Amino acid sequence: MRSKKEYSYDTFLSPFTWRYAGDEMKAIWSEENKRLLLRKVWCALAKAENHFGLVSDEELSDIEKHCNDVDIQRSLEIESEIHHDLMAEIKAYAEQCPIGGGKIHLGATSTDILDNAEALRLKEAVKIIKTHLKTVSLSIRSLIKQYGNVPCMAYTHLQSAEETILGHRFLVWKESIDEAYDRISSLKIKGKGFKGAVGNYSGYDILLRGVKKNASSVNGVSLEKIALKELSLEAFNITTQVYPRYQDMEIMSALSLVAAVSSKIAFDIRLLQSSAYNELSEPFSKHQVGSSAMPFKRNPINSEKINSLARFVHSLESSAFENTASSALERTLDDSANRRLFLPEAFLGVDEILITLTKVLSGLVIKTEGINHNREKYGVFAATEGLLMKAVEKGGDRQFLHEEIRKECIVAKQMLDKTGNNPLKENLSNNKEFLRFMTKDEILCILNETPRFESLELKLKEALKNKK
Repeated sequence: MRSKKEYSYDTFLSPFTWRYAGDEMKAIWSEENKRLLLRKVWCALAKAENHFGLVSDEELSDIEKHCNDVDIQRSLEIESEIHHDLMAEIKAYAEQCPIGGGKIHLGATSTDILDNAEALRLKEAVKIIKTHLKTVSLSIRSLIKQYGNVPCMAYTHLQSAEETILGHRFLVWKESIDEAYDRISSLKIKGKGFKGAVGNYSGYDILLRGVKKNASSVNGVSLEKIALKELSLEAFNITTQVYPRYQDMEIMSALSLVAAVSSKIAFDIRLLQSSAYNELSEPFSKHQVGSSAMPFKRNPINSEKINSLARFVHSLESSAFENTASSALERTLDDSANRRLFLPEAFLGVDEILITLTKVLSGLVIKTEGINHNREKYGVFAATEGLLMKAVEKGGDRQFLHEEIRKECIVAKQMLDKTGNNPLKENLSNNKEFLRFMTKDEILCILNETPRFESLELKLKEALKNKK
């Protein structure tokens, strides 16, 4: 085996091999870890069988002694002859165990080992994703603490709407990340257990028929409980040859949610970094090149990568659906090849998304000049809502005055686009319909008033108190 930093560039390499995802996640989905987990399951089975006298103490000791002596090269040599990957691993393992090798995999079918090992691997991978999500949430919390009360424009339909504060936007991000964390945490990943070729325990029941113990406690179920306890793994109560593939659907759906909420944050940053808004910017290193053609460009490449990988992760969900819906009777093998791809790639993709998002958020540049420029340019439009409410309070017709504001805003926006000057304050303070209920100074006072966000500030304080 090559070390993880040695690659041959004369053949296809997945970007996840060398460009994307962290070393810890890559190690979980490595071939070496897969085979270590397979051996861990075989050892647990042997230990359970030892409890019933099916495997001797000497045989068990021999099997456990070589549990970590993975020899992938030897296993591949055997596989090239017999064309069965799991059986090749069994034979490679057995060759190392002169005493206990003949008892490895006793009573089991391939998926008794594969699906339990897969469940263990999925639990490891989920743990990393949860850690990343906590880090992202803390990064956003830091932004709320530092910039939460900074006033800014809010945008709906990509048009200026009302004023708000940066903490409002950041809190939306944090809530979505925390929701994704809860969804990932709610996954109850289970193994198949040890139920045999069609899930009916028949092989194990046959093995245990001659065991001289309390008949009620000697069966495949009792053996399964011991092996699962050894693995610290819960299993589905009833299975076919495999664990129900809807578990993969649930996992992929949760990962897709993580990708989606991360993508929304990245897309917001891309929009606010654009020349039209110029309010935020992802970090840009000293020697970073933005464009091969335009040296002045500072493209949001990290946020764009997040959006791209999120689409990819979401696209993988369909295979999990098809595997679930098309799993005929007790089992077919048409799920095997695609699961080798979409499970690791989904986790690796989300791993890279969250690593990148953490980097972007921890170095996020807050452009106060751009924020204030947009407030000065568009804030007065938002202030008209307060004017409308005050005029109605003094006896005005809400619908009629709404139309007056709408017409004045159209005129002001046209002038703003042509000259860069916004005449809305002046025009509204001289509007005869509003002057029926208010003085010019009262109108200007409302339009010039700095917005207050008592309720939002309360929400921000609550978020900062919450240590989640």
